[in-house]
Amino acid sequence: ILNVLMTCLFLVLICADYVLFLQAGLVTGRKGRMILNFFEKASQMDVPKEFNSLLEKQVNSQEWESIYKWCAIGLAIGIVLLLCAAIAMRKNFRILVALLKEASNTMREMPSLLLTPFILSCSMVGVSIVLLWVALTISTARAADVPNALEAWRSHVYPALDGLGLHQDPLQQMRQSALVFNLFVFLFSYYMHVGMCISITAMCVSHWYFYRDDPDRNAGTGVHSDGWFFGRPVLLALLRICRHHVGSIVFGSCIMAVATFLRIIFEYIAQKTKDVQETNPLVRMIFCLCRCSLWCLEKVLQFITEYAYVYVAVTGKPFCSAARSSFVFFAKYPVQTALDKMASTALGCLLCITVPTGLAVAAYFCGLKDAWPVCAVVILGLAYVTTRL
Repeated sequence: ILNVLMTCLFLVLICADYVLFLQAGLVTGRKGRMILNFFEKASQMDVPKEFNSLLEKQVNSQEWESIYKWCAIGLAIGIVLLLCAAIAMRKNFRILVALLKEASNTMREMPSLLLTPFILSCSMVGVSIVLLWVALTISTARAADVPNALEAWRSHVYPALDGLGLHQDPLQQMRQSALVFNLFVFLFSYYMHVGMCISITAMCVSHWYFYRDDPDRNAGTGVHSDGWFFGRPVLLALLRICRHHVGSIVFGSCIMAVATFLRIIFEYIAQKTKDVQETNPLVRMIFCLCRCSLWCLEKVLQFITEYAYVYVAVTGKPFCSAARSSFVFFAKYPVQTALDKMASTALGCLLCITVPTGLAVAAYFCGLKDAWPVCAVVILGLAYVTTRL
């Protein structure tokens, strides 16, 4: 399938380049019409008129011909470079295909892995509801409701903030600080669930891969293992993680929460200084650079953390050692890492589109036609979050 997709990609690029050369006036389009006529006769299908219009020159000015010419030359060079890269990385592509086959075998042997993101999403929804209730409680709290906390705040925290120039009502200060902390807890909870999902999946897959043929240690490796029942691989992986690796996941989640929290604080400052940015181009440029730097920092930490979770689950190393091993792996196999990440991103995007849409359409034909719009919104949101994990 991968070879077919690569062939189709090159054919589309070559056809687009041919059209660009035609519009630039460097080819006549006669061979293109011959190929279309041959395809029409061989398949006995009518070729759409749009394809014939592409083989007709649409511009007459020299300026546009020059633009098309350089675009065609640039695309031709890109096709050659892409072909050379594909030939050079053919071994990596074979490894990628083998990994995808093993992934499909894993899903057949341990179908409960498909429910893990859904269960964690439900858990995250429950945590979000609790944190929302806490936020509402904090926002509506009065001085009479929290006399001891307010007194402690006035005695220990308020003088320090007042010394920094933050002159504000103590109750309002305490309320805002509690809401900020509540937001940080939400971010930490989200990344904790993401880390648990990655770690459970990695532990299930690694245990299945290494011990599926070992009769003494194949418990929970798949449907053919002794004592198997639905959900056993996930339960065993969860127990091992809770016993040995919770600290590593907490540490990684805290790092990601801090990185995301810094971006939120920066966006808050940027919103408050919007007038200054509009009048001063230098300040606006500095804010753009800081925004880009914080975004890159978050993405780099996320990339390293995800691989560190896998190393933690597979090798049992602590988080810092696993992150170091991830760096070594990236340096040793950069091409394979890039291909794996590209494939997982492409498959993830495809699933994030097809799964929620398919479930929403299925809900329409399952007797929910009257309340379908509301149900579709809920299904799309929950399915997207589940698939995104």
